[in-house]
Amino acid sequence: MTFGDINLLQCDCMEYMATLPDKAFQLAIVDPPYGIDINMNMGRRAGKAAAHKKKPWDKSTPDEKYFDELFRVSNFQIIWGGQLFSSAINKVLDILG
Repeated sequence: MTFGDINLLQCDCMEYMATLPDKAFQLAIVDPPYGIDINMNMGRRAGKAAAHKKKPWDKSTPDEKYFDELFRVSNFQIIWGGQLFSSAINKVLDILG
């Protein structure tokens, strides 16, 4: 799907990033799974049925390969929840020296 200069892709990001040259993007804004296995019943009233199914994709965090590829294909990164990923923090510290 395209909106002006913006292309939206529905694909496996690791497979897609593998096809890109180094520094293909000026900025990557990402929101990877936090690995918190969120309880989708939080906040519901006692006796009410759960409105949502569990999200199995949020059981683990991305591995170091994900962050290696992310940093390879982009000059700058905004990682939502980035404070949760030690591999991302270590990568930034390595870059900063």
